[in-house]
Amino acid sequence: MVYRDAHHFPAFSPRKKQIFETPMNKTDELRTARIESLVTPAELAQRHPVTADVAAHVSASRRRIEKSSTAKTADCW
Repeated sequence: MVYRDAHHFPAFSPRKKQIFETPMNKTDELRTARIESLVTPAELAQRHPVTADVAAHVSASRRRIEKSSTAKTADCW
């Protein structure tokens, strides 16, 4: 069967208009809560200051990850 225009498609037929007029069920945002405002990065840093020990730990962890990923990448090539 060859469809020449939209009127030949059953889903777009004017006789089937009731398909498009049925109300949709709400499926968006069923499991989310409304957040009124987010804190700025400055406020976040003020609320949770980074100590010298934490900064050293993060830096050391990043270096270990970088060494590990660089070594693995070199082995692959």
